[in-house]
Amino acid sequence: MAMLKGKLLRTFFFIISSLSFASVGLFIMHFFIVEKYKAISDNIIAEYTLTNTVSDLIASYNSRFRNTDISEEGEDQKIQATKDSMKQTMEFLDSHIVNKESQASYIGLKNTIADVVTEVDNGLRALSEGGVKDASVHYEAANKKYLFVKENGNKLIFYELSYAESIQGKIDSIYQVSTIIGVFLLLVAIGGSTIYAFRFANKVALPLRKLTKTAEQVASGDMELTLSQELLDRTDEIGRLARSYKVMLMKLASNISELDASNKNLKKVSGDMTAKNAELEKLNEYMVNRELKMIELKKEIRACAESGHHDQKKVSTLNS
Repeated sequence: MAMLKGKLLRTFFFIISSLSFASVGLFIMHFFIVEKYKAISDNIIAEYTLTNTVSDLIASYNSRFRNTDISEEGEDQKIQATKDSMKQTMEFLDSHIVNKESQASYIGLKNTIADVVTEVDNGLRALSEGGVKDASVHYEAANKKYLFVKENGNKLIFYELSYAESIQGKIDSIYQVSTIIGVFLLLVAIGGSTIYAFRFANKVALPLRKLTKTAEQVASGDMELTLSQELLDRTDEIGRLARSYKVMLMKLASNISELDASNKNLKKVSGDMTAKNAELEKLNEYMVNRELKMIELKKEIRACAESGHHDQKKVSTLNS
């Protein structure tokens, strides 16, 4: 059975779902835009870091080559750490550069970096074999190739900035569309909820007003009322209340009818009792009058008797 509680819960769930959907949509769009900018920014930082790391590699090799009083093992470890850092940076860029022009420039950058690393490795090998002159040649070659590294690195950064500028319009368009969609969904949720709230209020308030009016008319003594079939056919609490109201009115009408019949019988009995009381009053009055007459008659008889006795005594005196 559909209940008002269930309808209210469904309405509340609809409002919350609509607002949540709009919020989640806006959040996803915002996250997408931020991630786009962050990805480009991370790429540019990594590309700049990669160029500087190559410079650090050459500087470490130069320090290893020119200083004879330093720890060769420590410098070799420093050079290896720099090479490992370069490798990690390139692995990151391998999976994060998506622009085709940037990818082409990045391939050139990797090739020139590989040439620099080759020169450094060859120079270190020459140093370990005592070939200082060959190590110097490899150092000069590494420096020359570093110029190409810087040039390719600058091109790569330039292509990444151009790519960021090209997607700026798309990102702004996506942001505007997502904002419009979010606002539209929010307005739809608010408007739909408002309309549903008014309709729901009417569906609840109007029947309750009808039931209240019926109760007031019944209280004023009008028992010829009938509830509309629309109210009786409802399956919610209002329908149950209307049907209970109908049963109550029927019982109330039946009780009033029985009470009227009892009142009529009581009036009839009261009329009969009144008639009998009148007859009893007449009989009582008659008996009282009769008793009074008997008393008067007895008085007269006694008076006559006393009078006769007095006359007899008087005659008896005369005779004597």
